[in-house]
Amino acid sequence: VVITGAGQCYWLHLYYQQIDGGLSGSVKAAETDTSVVITGLIAGATFSISVSADSSTLSSSRSRGPDITIQYEKVAYPVKNFEVISVSETSLTFSWSQPSTGAHLTTGYNLTCVPLLTGIPSPQSLPLLAPTLTSATLSGLFSGVPYNCSISTISDRGSSLPASLCITTNESGI
Repeated sequence: VVITGAGQCYWLHLYYQQIDGGLSGSVKAAETDTSVVITGLIAGATFSISVSADSSTLSSSRSRGPDITIQYEKVAYPVKNFEVISVSETSLTFSWSQPSTGAHLTTGYNLTCVPLLTGIPSPQSLPLLAPTLTSATLSGLFSGVPYNCSISTISDRGSSLPASLCITTNESGI
């Protein structure tokens, strides 16, 4: 966010203050920024936001905007890098990385494999996996069957969109 005038180049400072006197700070927008992200705010807290335009020689007074209440994150974030690391006749081993955002909100993972052939019994899944896990093995699968396997992150605010992949178990005797 850049304001130019009278041969001067200005940039904006955004100041935030938690209404109850807690967290406060400021963020300076670079000359080429068109938006600014303030991180580390507390969900459920209300903050006052003010802005000033500054240059190397001048500084405006702060202009206060409306108070803003930070909303809670509404859903869980998906895992990253979901992949198969081992394939056998009757089992698949998967690995993944925890979500890069909101990992502290994760209460577990749901891992399910659905057979892609008719006549094969229902999906196989594991009980809710611990939030610290980054790999798991799903056993009891049928040999030579293609499966659509997916993993969803679970939090107290819901379930993420699944990360999915298709993989076929090894044929018997291979």
